[in-house]
Amino acid sequence: MEKYQSYNATDFISDDSFLNWVLSDDKKSAVFWRKFLAENPQKQKEVDKAIKIIKSLEFQDEVVLNPFQKEKLLEKINSRIDSLKSGDQQPKGIKRRSILRYTGIAASFAIIAFLSYFFLNNFQRTTISTDFAEKREMMLPDGSSVILNANSEISYAKDWSGVNIREVWLEGEAFFEVVKTRGENNVRKTFLVHSGNLNVEVLGTSFNVGERRGKTKVTLLTGKVKLENKLDKSAAPLILEPGEHAEVSTKDKVLKKSKVNTRKYASWVDDLMIFEATELGEIKYVLEDNFGLEVVFEDPKLMQRKFTGVIKTGNIEEFLRTLELSFDIDVTNKDGKIIFRK
Repeated sequence: MEKYQSYNATDFISDDSFLNWVLSDDKKSAVFWRKFLAENPQKQKEVDKAIKIIKSLEFQDEVVLNPFQKEKLLEKINSRIDSLKSGDQQPKGIKRRSILRYTGIAASFAIIAFLSYFFLNNFQRTTISTDFAEKREMMLPDGSSVILNANSEISYAKDWSGVNIREVWLEGEAFFEVVKTRGENNVRKTFLVHSGNLNVEVLGTSFNVGERRGKTKVTLLTGKVKLENKLDKSAAPLILEPGEHAEVSTKDKVLKKSKVNTRKYASWVDDLMIFEATELGEIKYVLEDNFGLEVVFEDPKLMQRKFTGVIKTGNIEEFLRTLELSFDIDVTNKDGKIIFRK
């Protein structure tokens, strides 16, 4: 019982015995915790806070996820917990509803501990996420608009009044249309997007940001943005002009800029996918990351074949049939597992 005397709300929520007391009718746990509070009344406030957070979580019935989606979900949970343990204090959102549906009340207590940390430290923060094959549009506190792509998440402070820096944190992909605003002393407010390996500083502009598999990409349609490479603090910031694209990966850590067809990178906003000599190996990642499908190539050489075309995102089966005809191969979809074979 002595160890609990130094606990705060986050610590209590991560404790097996405490969770068992709050979530069940276990008499042994109830006796223990009533005794603890009687002997340590100074802890009542932290205990009440922990109970409130636990009971605010919506424990749903399980939903059916295919094995690949479960694996991707657990990878995200583990990466979040690892970042928390390593001291990453940047606000991070989490797909609370999806995780709790999958794990149920018998979930890992480590996941519950992470959720408690999130709610304790980010109760003034708005977090919006999308599931596989889902797209959402939203308005930020300053009137800027965002379209969030599938399997993505954005978080930001609920109130931007009184601040000169408007900040959002993005995981996945989003399209932004940012309005120009001014704060105190008529100072123009900075708009800052934290995504993967980049900090994107924005003036009034429209642009696309994507962060997947260790690679962060920014495509500018209008205006101007300044990019800071978080993987190379010594590198000078990179300025993007309309029609330019930049990307950096954890592999080479070098921020590279090029001229591109911007519509290709932002076409998902209009429910389209534009491919220009894109290898099937890259298309595999699109299907996995955006639609939660597992993609397998029986012959690895097939991954090197290139496809060019415009596809509607609302009909994946039609897309698979198009690939079959284009390459004279067999593509089957069995319970969310896509198999390419000659």
